[in-house]
Amino acid sequence: MKKFFTKVASVALAALCALSFTACGGGGGDSVVIDESKTQLWVGLVSSGYGNAWLNKEFARFAEAYADYEFEPGTGKRGVQCIIDTSTPYGNKNFDSYLSNTSCRICITSDIDYSKLIAGGYIRSINDILGEEFDDTDVSGNNIKSTIYNKFLSDDNRNDYTVNGHIYAIPFVCGEEGISYDRDLFEEQGYFFLANDPDEGDYTARRLDEDNTKFDLGRLTDGELSMGRDGMPGTYDDGLPATYEQFYFLMDQIRQDTFNPITWAGSQNNEYGINLLAAIWANNEGADKMRLNFTFDGEATDLVDTVNNQGVYTLKDSTPITSANGYLLNQQLGKYQALEFM
Repeated sequence: MKKFFTKVASVALAALCALSFTACGGGGGDSVVIDESKTQLWVGLVSSGYGNAWLNKEFARFAEAYADYEFEPGTGKRGVQCIIDTSTPYGNKNFDSYLSNTSCRICITSDIDYSKLIAGGYIRSINDILGEEFDDTDVSGNNIKSTIYNKFLSDDNRNDYTVNGHIYAIPFVCGEEGISYDRDLFEEQGYFFLANDPDEGDYTARRLDEDNTKFDLGRLTDGELSMGRDGMPGTYDDGLPATYEQFYFLMDQIRQDTFNPITWAGSQNNEYGINLLAAIWANNEGADKMRLNFTFDGEATDLVDTVNNQGVYTLKDSTPITSANGYLLNQQLGKYQALEFM
């Protein structure tokens, strides 16, 4: 544990996954009262959409577990004071400079150029920490020995983040960008489809209540809601739109009720909209057609040829894709449909 405090600064990234890796530095952070009786552990955090309540809980657990531990032998200091530095930059901008000057030994952030930080010597290998065994329990409650390496890193993670036999970062969070909904509002307004709603646009199951047409909920059990996109009753998406047509119908109703049906981050965080667009594109294409964008080896069967003023499109004949003409995949039908949806 001493080695952890004197040498390690880990950084967490979140593009698809956030990671933790090691850095060097000294200085920075918010104004805090230092407890001279303890060793300080500074942690840089880009709170983003996740906030910092979860990290404060982990701080409390860690401080309790090591309340009597002497991290700096000979100093008489026992225990650890964990401190969040909220000045940690988001993404690559100025991040290398930050690592050169921060007191933080762990940094949790997003969208970092992993290879650049390794090449620049800003972060260090954490193989020793990842391989250190600790007491754990398996799914059956049996006592076992485990490691961070085996517990948190999948095979893909290991391959992606191993450089010359070393790993410099570990996953922090896996994020999916799509459309979320306000469950409270949906329950208050009854914005759920009924089980007998047909899929093809005849929403006669809706009722008139005090001259306001709403989706019915309050008087229903979950079993009376539509099955949602997964086609199974009693699951998380019961009552939610299963088709684009239902989705548009729901948006129209929400707008008629004078609520904003869609809100999103605009100029400051346009990546959310871009990533949603990519997710819809991938969903429409399916795995095999989407894979062409990474392999440039196969047949493209859904390239849009023409689109008229009414949005009616025609498709090209099946087209062999190579690295020489991979740009043609910009015309994939799934991308056109995603743009149309947005």
